[in-house]
Amino acid sequence: MIDKQSLIDRVVAYEKKHKPNTGYSEKAIREVCKADLPAGTNLIVQFVQQFTGKEEITDLVHWDKDEFRLPYSNTYRYSLDGSVDCSSFWWIIYNIFWGMNIGTTSEKMYFALKDKKISWEQRRPLDIILYNFKADQGRHASHVAGYIGNNKIAHTTSPKNPFRIQDDSYASGNRVGVYRILTDAQYNDIIVGEQKPIANPKYIYKGATYTNLRDKASVSGKKIGRINHDDVVEYLGSKDGWWNVRLGKLTGYCANTHLFKLYK
Repeated sequence: MIDKQSLIDRVVAYEKKHKPNTGYSEKAIREVCKADLPAGTNLIVQFVQQFTGKEEITDLVHWDKDEFRLPYSNTYRYSLDGSVDCSSFWWIIYNIFWGMNIGTTSEKMYFALKDKKISWEQRRPLDIILYNFKADQGRHASHVAGYIGNNKIAHTTSPKNPFRIQDDSYASGNRVGVYRILTDAQYNDIIVGEQKPIANPKYIYKGATYTNLRDKASVSGKKIGRINHDDVVEYLGSKDGWWNVRLGKLTGYCANTHLFKLYK
């Protein structure tokens, strides 16, 4: 796995070079790098999720303070902490962590990545997804999102919709394709290795009342218990956006995962 300090150093260097910035990127990467994350966790995906303004289902890094929400920009920006448009964010991510220029606009990305297209079924976190809403204008691509796993994408589309996480079924009819940029070695370099796995990290439920524990990852699943306010569970994994957890002697699935906080 890549040295975590080198990740921090890259973000700090980028912030110094590209202003204005708020210093949030450095704080975010430091939180990600010091968090107790399960083996197999993608560090950059966790970093990406710190810019949505809320804790997502697949966000395993929990802050004492509110996250920073990236506003949308109608122009290309060089600051990750400031506003971004759809292509700017992912250009910046690849530029910081791998020194790559994948294109600063969706059209440039299309030509830079067209030979790296893979099947939809092969997608994995950090693959780039291109869409085209302007084919009638002669465009090859007009929107960019990044796949972050668990059937989710991260992107921004307008001033009313800043950077956010969304289901990857978004605009499937306008999808041009999904593109693999990282080699297997580069991809594996940012995965928390198995040499120091965090077995079953614990989370505390901070919902006002309770959330149901079910026997399968669906609202149709049988209720087998309740996770009450301040109950502590062990995180075992996730399926279809639901967490698989252990509560005492019970093992099942729960929703409302954004209401859990890392328990130390």
